[in-house]
Amino acid sequence: MRHTVWADERLAVADGAGGEKVTWVPRLKFKARIEPVSGREQLRGNQLLADTNTRITLRYSRAAAAIKPTWRLRHGAQIYNISAPPIEKNLGHAEIEILASSGLNDG
Repeated sequence: MRHTVWADERLAVADGAGGEKVTWVPRLKFKARIEPVSGREQLRGNQLLADTNTRITLRYSRAAAAIKPTWRLRHGAQIYNISAPPIEKNLGHAEIEILASSGLNDG
């Protein structure tokens, strides 16, 4: 586990004009293993878009187990949208696996 990853929580703040502004607040920093699983390309509005499904594995901790699917993960400039709740591998409190996607939006 050699990659430094941040988990950011999405917060919506009123903008004063009846709408809301989305901000991302860093909540957790951890070391992880990042493994691309699959990718695909789509043609939308005459524009070719690509995304990648990724498996991110980290050591178990209560904080890591509390990561929510509404959060996002960041590694450098790469943003990963969490696709499913974190899964505890082998139910032994050793590792947590998060399935995420990247490429089509910024979280």
